[in-house]
Amino acid sequence: MSFENFKERSAPWNCFSKVDTLGAFDFWTLTVSLDSLMPHHVRGIDAEDLPERQIIELTMADYERKKRVLPLAAHEFTHFIDATATVWGINHLLKLNEAYCASLSDEAEFVNLKRTFDHMRLIRLPKYYTTVDKTALSTQPWRSNVTNGLLFNKDGSIGDRPVIFVRFWNSAGASLARSPISMVSLLEASAMAKEIEIRIGLLHKLPDAERLVEERLINDELMAYIYNKEITEYSVCFHLLANVVGSSDLGITSRAVGLLVRLILNMPDVAFVTASKNLSAYAGKINMPHDCLEVVRLKKSLEQRNHGAMFFY
Repeated sequence: MSFENFKERSAPWNCFSKVDTLGAFDFWTLTVSLDSLMPHHVRGIDAEDLPERQIIELTMADYERKKRVLPLAAHEFTHFIDATATVWGINHLLKLNEAYCASLSDEAEFVNLKRTFDHMRLIRLPKYYTTVDKTALSTQPWRSNVTNGLLFNKDGSIGDRPVIFVRFWNSAGASLARSPISMVSLLEASAMAKEIEIRIGLLHKLPDAERLVEERLINDELMAYIYNKEITEYSVCFHLLANVVGSSDLGITSRAVGLLVRLILNMPDVAFVTASKNLSAYAGKINMPHDCLEVVRLKKSLEQRNHGAMFFY
């Protein structure tokens, strides 16, 4: 199969298609592709060029070359690490193994294919769970609050699986978007946090004059990403954590998001069970009774191993 055919076949399953335009990660094949790069872009660049291993200042030419390669590679390979080397990732590998090892001549094993198919579909929730007001302007500062709902069953009826949403409003109070906190929210936050870390690290290797100019450009680019109402399912973790810690420093927020997501991706089942049994502090903080709908649905989400709910909690 040619690379073009592979990309065409995998495109419908690309959970990050709206944001990962320069590269991609395929959850079915665990394949990383750096689509925007040519061989000459990466020639001579390796792990020793990562910012934490550099002790000398970069020229602008070296910086531009490494800026094109290293943040993108870090982003996509973080997806690979999260999907293979975390507790969630190991469970993902087990699902893939069940599907790939299923005998197509044994009808009793078809259930393994369906389980893996359903697992893949839930990495990013269907589009209808996200709403965007096309007419509202994305004027800042944004406001947000957390709500909840229930996922549909496969037959279209309302099920018993809660989902946590974040609603966003612009500076004038007009509704902008509503996005779920899904697995793709956490996975993209993890990869974006690593990308930002590498970008900031490279930035600090520049001489002062160049650094000030480049810092402003990077800040503007990242703010455009964070405050794009079309992709809030990917940026929702940054908004949530920034609001909680009250920080406007994207570097600090990004670092905290990356650490928290990695912790959650490595939580065993017992962590979700324990959290679901200890919601009294949360209920007290929001000044609501333990049997109110919000607390009940959060408890149910944790019992169902909902990673987005654990991030919110």
